[in-house]
Amino acid sequence: MGSSPATQPTPNRGNEVMVQQGMSLIIKLMGELVGKAGGASEAAMALMDCIKKLAKFVQQGASHPQAEQEQLRGLAMKQQQMSQMPQQKPPGA
Repeated sequence: MGSSPATQPTPNRGNEVMVQQGMSLIIKLMGELVGKAGGASEAAMALMDCIKKLAKFVQQGASHPQAEQEQLRGLAMKQQQMSQMPQQKPPGA
């Protein structure tokens, strides 16, 4: 017989809220891209499909402008850190 834990892990409410806000921001950004891609294009259709799938997990009003700004700042900081890391050359290059 397989072993199973006696108790299930307790969900971290803070992480759940952060995920909701992040997905809400992603949906908003994808919506802007749909407009730029042209509503009937293959790219726009793919974006709309992703938006529909993500929207199932996001509650209405899950994100606030301040939370969105905070997430965008965090992403910008990560991107800056990644760009400052020394680029590794492949062996033999």
